[in-house]
Formats: sequence, structure tokens, C-alpha cells
Amino acid sequence: MCLTLVIHQTDNEPEFRHSAIIDPNSGHKVFNPYENTFEDRRLGDAVEEEGCSLHDLCTKIEWQICNAKHDESACFGWQNFHMVLSNHNEHPILSRLGEPLGPSDERKVSSDIHIPYIKLREEYWLAGSLVGFWARQLIESNNKLEVQGTLLHDDGYLLECCKSARKELQLYIDKLEELASRWRIHSQLGKMEPCPSDGLACNPFAEFFQMSPESGTSPYQLLKDTDSEAA
Repeated sequence: MCLTLVIHQTDNEPEFRHSAIIDPNSGHKVFNPYENTFEDRRLGDAVEEEGCSLHDLCTKIEWQICNAKHDESACFGWQNFHMVLSNHNEHPILSRLGEPLGPSDERKVSSDIHIPYIKLREEYWLAGSLVGFWARQLIESNNKLEVQGTLLHDDGYLLECCKSARKELQLYIDKLEELASRWRIHSQLGKMEPCPSDGLACNPFAEFFQMSPESGTSPYQLLKDTDSEAA
């Protein structure tokens, strides 16, 4: 993987930035660096050349970093990778990156051969984001259902919410594991970097991943702990 690293320096980090659970055993949450929201949100049909279409007040800076170095055959393809940093703090990472790309500087792009791997990364992280989303939904619905139980109320709607959340959570855990298996195969063949589900420490760009401050709950344990009648 070679990165087009896009750093957003802002005081207005959006609430809709999605965290992903990429290890259903631990439940640790990492912000999705390939989130399409960064690319898809627009102001009308135009985006300011040096501005940011995601944040109202943002300095958006880009670097291109190649992990293949002098061996282009080892390149895993260029892909936008987003970080959000606060304007209030100094970030040593910025001084280590050197000069950013200018608006008129040419950007390297991936060849068609890399498209399947680029899509796999996006699908994998999207599945992780949906695991995180449905885990939160199940926790919220189950907590409300427990409160209703203590009040001796029979709330069929909340029970259906729990059933739906459990079903969707299991669906996306299975999807995440399927995508992780495909990723591992490509990694073993030297086509992709190590799968994030196996730990970020082995990733060549580990320092750029951002952990979510939300506490993590193991989705597997969550499925076990919630009422089996809601399954």
C-alpha cells in the first residue's frame, strides 16, 4: 500500500466520523481511514482547491508516501488515507513528513491491476464500521429493554430492535471475517500489506491509524451476553 496521506487540521471534527471494529474478539475501535464521507461530501458541485469539503474550518494537507521505495513492482497501489488532527496541539508527525504536496503538484495514481485490492480495503473497513454501528445499536436497545424489564413493561418494539441488531451484527461480523480471509491470502502472495485484523503493528503505516476514544466491547461477547431469546 502506498498512501496519499490526507491530513485534516481542524477544530471541527465531525460527529459522523465512523469508528470501525476490525477485531471482533477485542472490540478495539479504529477510525476508518478510507471513509468515503471525506470524498463524497461536496459544496454544490465544486470543492475549493485548497479547502476542505468535510470541515468548515480546515487546513487540508497531502503527502504521497510509497512503501515500495525503489521497487515499483512491490507497490500495493495508491489510496487516499485520512487523518484528522486538532489545530490546538502540536503533532510531531507533521515535522517528520517533510514538505507536503502543493495544489499544482502531480499526484501518482494506481494502475488498474491494483483496483481489486483498493476495493477490498474499502469493503473491509466499511464492514468494520458496520460491526461497530450494530454493536452500538444492540447495546443501546438491550439497555433500554433491561430498563423496561425492571419496570415490568413488555416492550415488543425494543425486543424486535434487539433481534434486528443481533442479526445485523452477526451478518457484518461474518462479512468482516470473509474479507479478512481474502486479505490474508493476498498478503501471503505479496499483493497486499498484512491484514489489520491481525494487528496494526505489522502495518508499514501503523503510525497513521487513529484509535477511537470510545471504549471497545467485544462483539462476540456482546452476542453471548444479550438475551438468547432475542436471537
